[in-house]
Amino acid sequence: MTDTNRRLTVHNHSGRALFVALCGGRDSHAVGWRLLPDGQGQTVPIAVPRNSFGTVYLFARTADGGWSFGGDERFYVAQPRGDDTIRQGFSFQVRDARTQRPAMVAGAGELRVVGGIGIAMTADVSYRIA
Repeated sequence: MTDTNRRLTVHNHSGRALFVALCGGRDSHAVGWRLLPDGQGQTVPIAVPRNSFGTVYLFARTADGGWSFGGDERFYVAQPRGDDTIRQGFSFQVRDARTQRPAMVAGAGELRVVGGIGIAMTADVSYRIA
């Protein structure tokens, strides 16, 4: 099956600088942490099956983890070892992030489960975190 890219634009209106992690695709691939300053938006391509749609899961948090945004859709992310603080430039990739056997394929840190919100990618989507 051939994939096509749809665009997800995430706008941050939370009053805080956030780090965002996304999870989606056939192998539930998770990536993060993308810094999203308050009042800004960023667009990322999301691969979805052609003539269909996929769901991408979004989780966002402050650098210190004191505030987070998400939902009930669980997936694995990587967080720094020994210190829960995320700094700009810390990144990860986890394959099979929505399974019981996730695998870190890039980056470093400890695997932890977060709860994301599901966003159906039926077309290009704009999503606001408030």
